[in-house]
Amino acid sequence: MAKPVSYTDAVDLLSGESRTIRALDTALGWGLLFGGPITWSLIDAKNEAIRLLHQAVGSLREKVVVAPRATRTELLVAAHEVIMTTAFFEALDDVELPFRVEDMRIQGPDLRRFLNEVTGLRTCLLTRRPMTPTSLDLHELRLNYQIAASNLSGLVHALPLAKVLYSEQWEAVTTALHGQLHEAAVRRYQDLYHRLASEFPEFAFWAQMRAHESTQAGLVGLEKMLMEVTAGRIPSAQMARLHALNAAALTRPISQSEDQVGDLRMPSLGEGYVVPLFRQMTDPTHHDLSSESSWEAQTSRGDLGQVLAAHLTSPEARQAPMLILGQPGAGKSVLTKMLAARLPQGDFLPIRVPLRQVPAMRASRCRSRQASMRRREKRSRGPTCPGRRTARCR
Repeated sequence: MAKPVSYTDAVDLLSGESRTIRALDTALGWGLLFGGPITWSLIDAKNEAIRLLHQAVGSLREKVVVAPRATRTELLVAAHEVIMTTAFFEALDDVELPFRVEDMRIQGPDLRRFLNEVTGLRTCLLTRRPMTPTSLDLHELRLNYQIAASNLSGLVHALPLAKVLYSEQWEAVTTALHGQLHEAAVRRYQDLYHRLASEFPEFAFWAQMRAHESTQAGLVGLEKMLMEVTAGRIPSAQMARLHALNAAALTRPISQSEDQVGDLRMPSLGEGYVVPLFRQMTDPTHHDLSSESSWEAQTSRGDLGQVLAAHLTSPEARQAPMLILGQPGAGKSVLTKMLAARLPQGDFLPIRVPLRQVPAMRASRCRSRQASMRRREKRSRGPTCPGRRTARCR
């Protein structure tokens, strides 16, 4: 399972050296926490965060070009972590404060009285719980920004200029930091996200910002989307042969029936496959997946290619499988054939294992059928008394 990436981890991963975070850490009061210089400067922290963002994105452009699929996803998740922190600092330009951000600087022993605020702000921005692009909840992000803004508001009281602010100015500080900053940070985050999506298509996949592919496209749309983000690596001879075997399924007739009417030709699987409608459940924890009512509550969708592209390029794909459910004959096996044929061979290694051909699974299914038959037979006979196999209870 891939390790979650914090902001500090992300900067380290993208820049290649952990020392790059030190200046930002120091500006946010690192010295107070670890016995170094007692100083706190919001403008220094803001400038350093923005510098780290440009450095990270520049490094990202170079690294993802040749990175294999798993590494590319890890790098993109790291970039996402960086923009979540940078958005808060950039949002300071969008709120109206009765003083300049440059004036938000504290030095000396006075800072010790605000240890909780320094720790809270640093936690929200540098060491918060990591959130991947596909698991991000905007409400949770907004709450994190609110907490950071609250800690920042507390630190304003330690500023030298706090002694000369009059009541109307304090009201402006309260409005800006408690009512505006967190919403401005969310808007900045969304803007930075869209900028990344314009350069790195995975961000568009994850946010489902791409147009839906036609239901007649035979998952060609999925193949095109994944080809945009492939590293273009040449597969080994064994992988190339496996891919050719999988791709051959697209040229076979969609039905093996020998009946043919006149000059009519049976279309191939690649020509005749229709992308099915589906319902998606992202968190099945509290649902009974065998119940139709659980699925009826989900919206019917037709963008299967886009959902698959988002999952296959996401960090979650390395942690847990995607489970595809459906009634017998719904097309689950055919879908796996299409996926095996459409996935770019340089980044993916699809291996189909039809469980009905696995001896252990055949025996398991046989036992399952026998148990099911016994349950049905038991229900038809009615409840039995303890110790008596066939007698009815009275």
